[in-house]
Amino acid sequence: MKRKSILIVTVIIGVLLFGSLFLIGNNVGKSSSEGVLIVTTLYPLYEFSREVGQDKVDVTLLLPPGAEAHTFEPKPSDIKKINNADIFLYIGAGMEPWAHDIIEGSNNLHLSLIDASSKVNLLKSGEHEEHEHEEEEHEHEGEEHEHGEYDPHIWLDFENDQKIIIAIAESLSEKDPANKDFYMKNANDYNAELGKLHTNYTTSLSNCKQKEFISGGHNAFSYLAHKYNLQTISAFGISPDSEPTPQKIKEIVDLTKEHGIKYIYFEKLVSPKMAETIATEADAKTLILNPGHNLQKEQFEQGITFISLMEENLENLKIGLECE
Repeated sequence: MKRKSILIVTVIIGVLLFGSLFLIGNNVGKSSSEGVLIVTTLYPLYEFSREVGQDKVDVTLLLPPGAEAHTFEPKPSDIKKINNADIFLYIGAGMEPWAHDIIEGSNNLHLSLIDASSKVNLLKSGEHEEHEHEEEEHEHEGEEHEHGEYDPHIWLDFENDQKIIIAIAESLSEKDPANKDFYMKNANDYNAELGKLHTNYTTSLSNCKQKEFISGGHNAFSYLAHKYNLQTISAFGISPDSEPTPQKIKEIVDLTKEHGIKYIYFEKLVSPKMAETIATEADAKTLILNPGHNLQKEQFEQGITFISLMEENLENLKIGLECE
């Protein structure tokens, strides 16, 4: 009788243990709260997700404030965040090679993936960056091949952003069908703001003395140049880790003087030394042009938005391009 009782207890424990494991396995990635959990890689995606989801989502930004996206190295805790998420949103197109490692290391069967680069029209690396000499073009082609065939800085085309935002709304609607209308309305409202931003850029940059702008940072602005019929010249390649040759620096300085360019742009998250060097040699000044992929810690704490960053960029472009 005692042996029979032990057997029954053992069977019950086994059933309960199996049931618990089954429930845990099927709830990996599901929020303990009512909100949809979203993890994003870069700041624009973080803002887009928050604007669309508002109080019905919990959004995490993997990239720490002040960090450079190209050189960021994920920690085990980042993989844990993905394992607890409902949606993982990343740029793709070679922007975050570390994101693919996180995806492969995740056991979250509930996770929905949004590769933003698959939602937009991509530019080839180096497109709309002006080159002065044939040998320089060949040098850049090799560099671009190493980094990737396509330019990943897709968020600097605001019409691309509108497509990404619709993709976020659709993914949220799949996770939370009851609030589909809420997500789509928010997406349309934010896209209207981006539409105004695009109109302001189009109007403000249509009548400028200069059509070229020089960045002492990396080549992040080809999408912006393409959209508004400009040419961008960068000291670095697609990656800020690349090093410009002395010959290229001299060519940029000579071009600055020849075309009467009065301002050299630099990025807040990259050392301004190269921009300052070119500006000094060419008797020019410096201005900020922010790629917007991340914020400094104080900007993040102040609630600086992607749209406000782009508005600041427009004002500085109008100065540097001498727009009427």
